[in-house]
Order: sequence, then C-alpha cells, then structure tokens
Amino acid sequence: MVGDTLLLFNKLPFIVIVVAFFLLTAKIYVIVVAFFLLTAKIYVIVVAFFLLTAKIYVIVVAFFLLTAKIYVIVVAFFLLTTIIIVIIVAFFLLTTIIIVIIVAFFLLTTIIIVIVVRFFLLITTIFITVIFITVISHMNITPFY
Repeated sequence: MVGDTLLLFNKLPFIVIVVAFFLLTAKIYVIVVAFFLLTAKIYVIVVAFFLLTAKIYVIVVAFFLLTAKIYVIVVAFFLLTTIIIVIIVAFFLLTTIIIVIIVAFFLLTTIIIVIVVRFFLLITTIFITVIFITVISHMNITPFY
C-alpha cells in the first residue's frame, strides 16, 4: 500500500503535467471560443452596419421617390395651368370669331340697306323722269319765231 502511494507520488509530476496540459488546451479552447465569439460579434456588428446602411439606402430611395412624386405634382400643376391657359386663349379666339361674325353681319346689312336705298333712288329717278316727260309732252309749247 505504501508502495502504491510512493508510485503515485512518483507519477504525480507527470499527472500534474498532463492536467496542466489539458488545462492549457482548455484555456486555448476558451481563447479560440472567445476569438470565435469576438468574430461573431464583429460579424453581428458588420451585419448591423449593413442593415443600417440598407436602412439609409431605403430612406434615400424613399426621399428620391418623394421628390419624384413632388416633381410629378409640379409637372401636373404646370400641365393643368397650361390647359387652363389654352382654354382661356380658345375662349378669347371664340369671342373674337363671334365679334368678327357680328361685324360681318352689320357690314352685310349695311350693304343690303345701301342696295335698297339705291334701288329706291333709281325707282324715284325713273318715276320723276316719267312724270317730267309726261308733263312736257302734254304742254302746248310753241316755238318762239
């Protein structure tokens, strides 16, 4: 029994070295696991950074879409004002055409009135000539000789 104990004490430095080696490898494993956890944290930070950049890109795209919508609204407003201006110009052209038609109608009635007046003047002239000829022909005019 005492011999076994001495044998154990003789082997004790070897057991201590083996245990120390296993503890060292355990520490190395802990360091490796800590390194992998650190790289995992770095990957999480990188992924979070990319997600943040993606959110920033989404915000930028949303801003550009908003400005595009604002540009569409501005263009639609200018098109609407252009249409309103075209309608106003068309209205003024229509009133100008109506005024030209009214002036042409008054000119036509003036021409018709002038033709009727000239016709009555012609009839009056003919009537006066006929009366004058009739009166002269019924007069007994003797020549002076």
